[in-house]
Formats: sequence, C-alpha cells, structure tokens
Amino acid sequence: MRSLRIVCVVMTLVISSACGIEQPKAAGPNQKAGIERLDGSRIPAQALTAKIEALMSAANVQGLVVAVLNDNEPVYERAFGFADKPNARPLRLETGIYGASLSKAVFAMLVMKLVGQGLLDLDEPLQKYVDAPLCENTGTDWHEDLTALCDDPRYRDITARMALAHTTGMPGWRWFEPDQKLRIKFEPGERYFYSGEGMVF
Repeated sequence: MRSLRIVCVVMTLVISSACGIEQPKAAGPNQKAGIERLDGSRIPAQALTAKIEALMSAANVQGLVVAVLNDNEPVYERAFGFADKPNARPLRLETGIYGASLSKAVFAMLVMKLVGQGLLDLDEPLQKYVDAPLCENTGTDWHEDLTALCDDPRYRDITARMALAHTTGMPGWRWFEPDQKLRIKFEPGERYFYSGEGMVF
C-alpha cells in the first residue's frame, strides 16, 4: 500500500511539475514537438523521462510504467526501474502490474463515456441493466458471488452514481467480514464509505 501511495505521489508530481520544464523550440515538418499536456503546451519526451527518473530516485520508488496518450494515440510509453529489485529483474512494458485502486479512475471514465452515449443513466438502479436479479450471480471468482445480497432488497436500489461515489453501503472488501459474505452495511446513497466491493458490483 505504501508503494502504491508513493507511485501516485510520483505521478502527480510528474504531471504537475512538468509545467516548469523548458519547451521545445521547433518540430519537424510531420512531427509534433513533444508530448501535449492538459493545458495544450508540450514537453519533450527526454525532459519527461528525466523528471520521472529524478522523482523516482527522490521517493525511492522501485519501479513504475508510464503511458501518455494524445488524441487517443500513445505518444510516450516507458518502463522504469525494477519488477524485482533484489534480483535485478527490470520492469518492462509487458510486465503485469497490480493496479489496485488506480483502476477505479479508468473505470469511472469508461462509465462516463457510456453515460455520454446515452447507454447508462447514473441515477437508474444498476439492476435495470440486467435481466436476472444481480443477487443470483454466483460467478466463478470470489468477487462475482453476490448471493448473500438476496436477503437484502436494498441492492436493487444501487445506482452507478452510488458505486462511483462510494455510497453503495457496501464494505471495503467482504474478506474483512467474519464469514466473508458481502452485505450492505448502511442505506445505499446515505453516506460515503470507500468500497472496492461497490465498484465491483
């Protein structure tokens, strides 16, 4: 968890501190100068690489992978550091990395694309979008088993907005429960409680 926090801090620093890096002078005829940032200015790839390496060193980060897309096209992809530092195994672009909660922001963006396309309403119960009751889902993996919710009809009221805002009423993770069953702890939409289970739901 500490490493994940450090990586998040490093990436936040990279993105925000890149604003102070000198801009390129000119680009070739068919080439844009550097990587476009959110404010429309550009940063050379070499400058971004140097900044990431400096921040990693300062924060003692073992390894991370950075990918930047401009206009939905990858313009920068680089692996830094080690996948296994004690054995000097370098981190590569194809190395599998456990993204944990970093995936929640990506998932939220995908949900909002569905909302923008009119395929999903943030305030309609998620149950509306499937034919069978969600609580009948047994799945093939631990996080797909929703059968414990069949005793609590409140699951039918949970919306995408509640899931994205962590107000589903579900726990962080069911494995913290004595019997490891998924249950709703408080009224959906009532209050915030950070919930991986709510996002999986």
